[in-house]
Amino acid sequence: MTGRSPAGSTPSLRRWSRPSGVGCEGVPVSRESTREYFEWIAPVWDYWHRKNGFYHRKMTDLIRGMVTPGASVLELGCGTGDLLAALRPAAAIGLNVAEGMTALARKKHPEFQFETVEVDQAKIPNGFTPDYVVLNNMLDYVYDVWDLLESLRPAVTDQTLLVMTTNNPLWGPVLRIASRIGQRLPDSLRNFITNRDIRSVLELQGFDVVEEGLALPMPRRVPLLAPLINALLPEIPVARYISSIQYIAARLRVPRPALSCSVIIPCHNEEDNILECVRRVPSLGSATEIIVIDDGSTDGTRRRVEELMRADPRVRLLAYDTNHGKANAVRAGFEAACGDVLIILDADMAVAPEELPKFLKPLQSGTADFVNGTRLVYPMHGRAMKFANFLGKDRTTARERYALRHQDASP
Repeated sequence: MTGRSPAGSTPSLRRWSRPSGVGCEGVPVSRESTREYFEWIAPVWDYWHRKNGFYHRKMTDLIRGMVTPGASVLELGCGTGDLLAALRPAAAIGLNVAEGMTALARKKHPEFQFETVEVDQAKIPNGFTPDYVVLNNMLDYVYDVWDLLESLRPAVTDQTLLVMTTNNPLWGPVLRIASRIGQRLPDSLRNFITNRDIRSVLELQGFDVVEEGLALPMPRRVPLLAPLINALLPEIPVARYISSIQYIAARLRVPRPALSCSVIIPCHNEEDNILECVRRVPSLGSATEIIVIDDGSTDGTRRRVEELMRADPRVRLLAYDTNHGKANAVRAGFEAACGDVLIILDADMAVAPEELPKFLKPLQSGTADFVNGTRLVYPMHGRAMKFANFLGKDRTTARERYALRHQDASP
């Protein structure tokens, strides 16, 4: 069977032919056929990446949003190393299953270490403990997802983040047609695994999922339309499921030592609430401190807090003579805090202080690094919140999530 290429392809593509049995319909996938497939596509890997540059740039942006520059990175199925280089790691190792692909990566990016490994067996050089393990579409091709994830266990800690992307199974027919008409890489037989399946395997292997979602409903560049659809559709229930990419991030489940907590209470003219608010804060973790930031109150708020300080050794006061705004008060509280966990509690007790242990629990268990609560999903009194405020709260939460994901991903 001869591999076809679109008009204008390079001479090397015209000479390119599919090895017998590699990815052919009716031929079972095996570890050997997977290795042969990647040996087969290695010479034209960069050609197809350039041809579908929009898609690969967006995939790079997605993964960069979860990987901090200057970290140590291990990438499985690294191809010729372009994604690894784009992540700007301080130390990096790229693993391939095909020696031909590894040779191209070494030539293209000599600053990194590249190795060839057996399919589903990520043999990591001794002493290398990555901050991130990246599998960009790798799970779509491996013979045994369980074996691959199990082989990673010796090299990861509870601080290592696994970042995985896969094709949405619903896109299977589209991808096959695109390959047949020369719009994407000639394809092999592949896995189509849902995020639910990946989550199940991860949890059985002792990992906790910290983030998952869908992205890139329009993987081809269409001016004006593609940016709009790719930004909006993944946030819309039901419609998000037409996205072409699934992503999931997970960490090894390791019990953390008891965490200390700093409860930050910014307030302005809360004389009537501050006493009750502080008194209702429960003991949290190994130690609890309560930092009240009086942001230029003109009533008796400061005096009330000073009374609390004499009765409760957990309480500390930061006081401003003029109002600087809630954001400044929160930042000041963060800078003064000594705890492992920082919790913001509004003095009006819109969130009951007794609810704070619920926020600490996923942090203590290691299943989350950031916890955000919302009361907007429950029924409210008709006058509890104006509609504009309701929308504003939702937009603020979305903006905070975006900022947390992308704060370290700027170029």
